[in-house]
Amino acid sequence: MTNNIVIIDYSSGRYDDAMAFLKSMEPWKTDVTDDHYFKDVFENGKNQTKLAMHDGEIVGVVVWMEIEHFPYGGYVRALAIAEKFQRQSLGTRLLKAAEDATFSKLKNMYVVAYETEMHARRFYEKCGYEEVGPMHDFAMPGVTLILFRKTTGAVWG
Repeated sequence: MTNNIVIIDYSSGRYDDAMAFLKSMEPWKTDVTDDHYFKDVFENGKNQTKLAMHDGEIVGVVVWMEIEHFPYGGYVRALAIAEKFQRQSLGTRLLKAAEDATFSKLKNMYVVAYETEMHARRFYEKCGYEEVGPMHDFAMPGVTLILFRKTTGAVWG
């Protein structure tokens, strides 16, 4: 099914559809109630976004930012795939698009997963990410996120 999917660059004209898609996905559906968050994700001018499209509909999204000072790498803010399209390598394709863009300039890519999201944690490890460690109460009180890092080498060297 993923052979009919096209990955495109995000444009502002797709904001409403992109926001609606991300708001329909976990953990955003449960944990994010402020529409300003979504405006910041898609429209802040610092993030880069790729959309996976199937028959004119968004079926996947990756949003990342690149930071040239510490931590010297990209940070994936959001990666979401519609349930019908999961386990077909679409998440890997979107993550690779973000990595390719980042690794052409920087040496690291970071991503977080909820401590309880074992499927997400296994996915990132399968994609070559190493667990850096837990971040307690980072985004929300009582919630632990696990930080992962993928690298192409030392920052200075």
